[in-house]
Amino acid sequence: IRHLIEIGLSKIPYDSRLAQSINLAVDSYDKGIDYRELRELLIEQSRDLGWFQAPANLGFVVLGLLYGEGDFKKSMIYSINCGDDTDCTGATVGALLGIINGTAGIPKDWSEHIGDEIRTIAVDGSQGLMLPKTCTELTDRVIGMMPSVMKANRVDLEYTFGESVISEDTEALFMSDRVAKELTNRSAYSYEIPDFIYASARVEFDREPTITPNGEIDVRICLKRRFIDPRHMRFDITLPEGWTAAEWNRTLYMNHYWPIEEESWNVKIIAGEKVEPINRVLVQISTPARPTVGYIPIILIG
Repeated sequence: IRHLIEIGLSKIPYDSRLAQSINLAVDSYDKGIDYRELRELLIEQSRDLGWFQAPANLGFVVLGLLYGEGDFKKSMIYSINCGDDTDCTGATVGALLGIINGTAGIPKDWSEHIGDEIRTIAVDGSQGLMLPKTCTELTDRVIGMMPSVMKANRVDLEYTFGESVISEDTEALFMSDRVAKELTNRSAYSYEIPDFIYASARVEFDREPTITPNGEIDVRICLKRRFIDPRHMRFDITLPEGWTAAEWNRTLYMNHYWPIEEESWNVKIIAGEKVEPINRVLVQISTPARPTVGYIPIILIG
């Protein structure tokens, strides 16, 4: 568990609120502080962020993993009894212990009571969707997709049966700071856009995405080609009535160099006299010879 926590911490900024909460949990466990007291310390540390925020809840996850000391029931109960976003904290603790120990690590009385059947209201099964009916079927589907997903993301790996040895070089690759760099090289206010066949996109704001009447905000759309051919991109903007856009280009050329690098498109959005609680700006991206159009929603809070 400790080794996994160290790997996780190596992937996020060391001074982030998330890292602070996790380190508080680790230090408190090492000092022998009662888990109830640690729970209060985590809540106080993140009080300014409000309820249901990641730092405190990931702190509860680490609390459960450490104080549970590998016992499935104890780990789950410690974490869930901290309160707050309990479905997520319990699911995270259970998933990590499941990865480590497999289904054999789940106590028999719990596994028999819960069973293998999937019961959910999160997905509407009445629409003819081919939904998995059991956890076993879902697991088989995920495993079946892994080779295709790995190849699509250019992950170099080898599939073996039985035990295998991870070399020091391979472990060093997993421990690299590539993921940390991807996180720290982006705005704290950003979100991903689903791929539109020939490109993927990420929206980034220079600050919190709020706007006042006649106010302005800089927005950047980071684009990455999905194919190796060059691409001329055309941009069109739809704005709320009375709003304007400035400092933006109609076109962007994405070169064919390898490896593929991100290209940025920038725009300054200027609000009009009227600002709604939620304001929607739509950027449309098209390219010659491709029928698929990318629609990039930009949401600004009034």
